[in-house]
Formats: sequence, structure tokens, C-alpha cells
Amino acid sequence: MLVAVAPRPVIQETLYDISGCRFIEKDGVFTSDDKPDNFREIRKKFWEREIDIFIKMPPALPYRLFLADMDSTIVAHESLDVMAEKMGIGAKVEEITRRAMAGEINFRAAFFERLNLLTGFSADMLNELLDEMQLNEGAAELVQALKRMKIFTAIVSGGPTDFTTRAAERAGFDYHHGNTLHKNTDGSLSGEARPPLLGRAEKKKILEDYCLTLDITPAQIISIGDGANDLDMFAASGCPIGYRAKQIVADSIDNVIMFTPLTSVLHIIK
Repeated sequence: MLVAVAPRPVIQETLYDISGCRFIEKDGVFTSDDKPDNFREIRKKFWEREIDIFIKMPPALPYRLFLADMDSTIVAHESLDVMAEKMGIGAKVEEITRRAMAGEINFRAAFFERLNLLTGFSADMLNELLDEMQLNEGAAELVQALKRMKIFTAIVSGGPTDFTTRAAERAGFDYHHGNTLHKNTDGSLSGEARPPLLGRAEKKKILEDYCLTLDITPAQIISIGDGANDLDMFAASGCPIGYRAKQIVADSIDNVIMFTPLTSVLHIIK
């Protein structure tokens, strides 16, 4: 089944005109029982009109775990980028982040290159950024809805644990995982991180560990993210979802939220 949602009103006939699929509308959500072979082509046409379209993925067994990337997924920024902006080196760090998220450079190398540039970042500046943290629209509402469905929730991020801790508290996640940045005695960043580094392979390893801990299968896991660092986690989970995803992610999975809030996850999994 297909489901389509948009941030603004849509004329039902428009969906048929651009897809050839017949949709039924209820409360602003359009569904279709059609199963087109050219979903990615249809998705491209919908995106040109700023409409999200998904393939519904109700599970054979109940979903039990939701794993979420943090930067630019649950929160509305890249944590290392906003730190760099605070130091006046935003453009330089943002370019490294962009290339890493697009899969152009290795995450590990990009992480330590950026962290080295942030050496000396003060505790006061860090606390200011944590207080200013903004969640993406629908993040907290989605987490609460998943909890009502008896689904555990965890942030799995290559960002600093300072940020994953605050994001988990703000959105209501059960667990969070990130990279612990080493600090000097005055609380400023030393330019180093505590090993092991949480990157692409480690996200998949955390997924596998949860399978053992919760006695579930990968098919019972929903994952969401936006960049190359999430691809192994996506490949291992039963329901991978992109959120305002980079091209490398959009090319690898069907379901990508581009224009609507994070609560659109619920349209996919129910």
C-alpha cells in the first residue's frame, strides 16, 4: 500500500495524474492499494511537487525498537557544525561534514579533522549550545507515539554524547549512544575522543547488540537517518527510513521523509 502526505493541501486528482495510482483521502492522508513497479520514478515526481510518498511497511512481527540518528534527524542541526560556527570556523567544518554525509570522505577521518579544529571549545559555549538545541518538527510526538506502541527508542549518533544526552531528554528517548569527547580540566575540548569511535559500522553493531538484549530480530527494528553513516544500520533493519536525506541515502532506500514532520514515520509503520 502507498501513502502520500504533504505540508499543504493536495488535490486528489493530482496524485493520479502524476502516478497513475488511485488514492483515497482521509484526514489529509492519501492511501492507495496500487503496487507500482516504478516507485522511485513516482517518488521523484511527487518530490517535485513537495509531496512525500511512502510504501507502508506493517511488520510480520511487531516492531520493537526505533533507532534514530541525531544530527539533522532528531535535532535541527549538525552538532559539530554549530560548535564550529560558535568558534567562527563554521564554513570550514561544514564543508567537511557535507562531504562525510555524502559519502565522499571517510567518517573517521572527517570526525577527527573536525574535532581537531574544535580544540579549546569552552564548557560555557557548549552549555549555551545545549540550551539552544532545537528538535526537528514531530520528534517528541513521534517518540511518545512509539512508546505507546511498546517500541523501545534509542538515539545512535556519531555526534558528541553531550548532545545525545540532551536530545534524548528533550525528545523522550529510552537510550542514547554517541561519541564521548575528551575534555581538559577546565572543561574545554582537548581535540580527542574516547575510543571506540561510533561510526557507520558501530551503528550496525549497536543494532545487533539490541537484537540480543531485547531478543528480537532485525526485521522488528525501525531505523531513521539522513547520511552515509546510516547506510549499514539501514541495511540491517527491517524498516529503514530517510529524513531529508542526502542523495546517497535516497538512492538506497524507498521511504524518505522530505517535506513532512517526523511523525510521518507512523504512516509507514502502521
